[in-house]
Parts: sequence; structure tokens; C-alpha cells
Amino acid sequence: MAAHCLRCILLVSAILVSCSGWDTDDLEIFDLVEEVNANFYEVFGISQSASTSDIRKAYRKLALTSHPDKNEAEDAEEKFRQIVSIYEVLKDEQKREKYNQVLIDGLPDWRQPVFYYRRARKMGVAELCIVLFIILTVGHYFVAWGFYIERRLVVEEVLNSKKKKRKKKQASSDPSADVEEELQAIPTPRLLDLWFFQLSTFLFRTSRPFLWVFFLQCWKIIDWKKNPTLLVYIQFIM
Repeated sequence: MAAHCLRCILLVSAILVSCSGWDTDDLEIFDLVEEVNANFYEVFGISQSASTSDIRKAYRKLALTSHPDKNEAEDAEEKFRQIVSIYEVLKDEQKREKYNQVLIDGLPDWRQPVFYYRRARKMGVAELCIVLFIILTVGHYFVAWGFYIERRLVVEEVLNSKKKKRKKKQASSDPSADVEEELQAIPTPRLLDLWFFQLSTFLFRTSRPFLWVFFLQCWKIIDWKKNPTLLVYIQFIM
């Protein structure tokens, strides 16, 4: 159980470490590229080799025509916000260089951990907890089965090696039966062995003394003759 949990923790840690290679600017540029869904230079009507002065002139021109005070379109505020965000990227040399790299490599896809990290940043606390719960549970289940298969292979290899070294007087016995018996003795992964059930069981067992104190206090307050069903339920869970 501990080995399975450790492997899950190492897996999640590896994903987080790989995501740490992307800073806040990278993630903001990714989000903006996905939101605008157009080439920033084409939006400003300039070439990719345009100077900072050309970028500033193009921004001022767009700002005059796209400002919500002069544009009555329903999405005027959103478009103007995008133009300001694009300008913040193109006027900064480092951000502009990162954006140019995105034009070459494209956005991170589903094969890269940062793809999921970006979406996790936009989730609420409840959604993120649900996703993490599913990932940890499914990951733990597959790790448990991988550990089980690995253990079977190791045991089978060791037993087969010992079988070959047996003396001739034991050759009449059926060694394959012993191997099969040893392999069947290895416990298969169960749903009840997953971290969630194990953690729940651990918390329940450690909290039982406190529950007893709580119920003893309730004993002095509640009239059990009028609530026999409650007494039966408490005895069952304890």
C-alpha cells in the first residue's frame, strides 16, 4: 500500500516538475493565443519583423477605432481588452520572443503536462478537487496492478530458477503446482486497497476514541428510551 502511494506521489511530482519549466508569462501567452485565435501581427496589420515603433503606432490606431466609447459593438470591450493584451506582449522583447516561438511550435497539446496544468488553473476549487481525486484514484489503481504484475514475474522467475536446481529424487513431483500455488498466494489489487478507502479507514479508526467520548456525552443528554433506533445505529458503527 505504501509503495503504491509513493509511486503515485512520484508520478504527480514528476508532472508538477515538468510544468514548472513554464513561467507565468508563458501561460498567459498560451491563454491569449487560444482566446484570440489569430496571428497577433495580422491583428495589428504589421509584419513579424516590425519595430517597436511600428507596433506602438498600430496599437494607437486600433485603440482609437476599437475603444468601447467609439465602438458600439456588443463585444467591443472584449476586443479592446484583447488588443491591449496583444500590445503588452508585442512591446516586450522577451514576451514577443516567446510568442514568436509559439508561432513556430504551436500551443502545447494533450501529450504535454502543461496542457492539463493550464486547464487546471482555470478550474474552481471543487472542480479541481474532483479531477485530482479521479487522477489519483485511477493512477493508484493502475500502479497497484503494475506492481502486482511485476511481483508475479519476479516470483515466477525465482521459482523457476529453483525448480531447475532441484535434485533428481524430487523430479517425480510436479513443480509447476508449487509455482502456481506461490503465484496464487500473491494478493490481487482490490478497490478497497485504494488510497481513498485506506485513508477513510485510517481516519475512522483513529477517531473512534473521540467518537466514544462524544457519544458518552450524548448518552447523558438523549433519552434513549424514546430513540431506540439511534442506539442500534451507534452500536453498529462502533
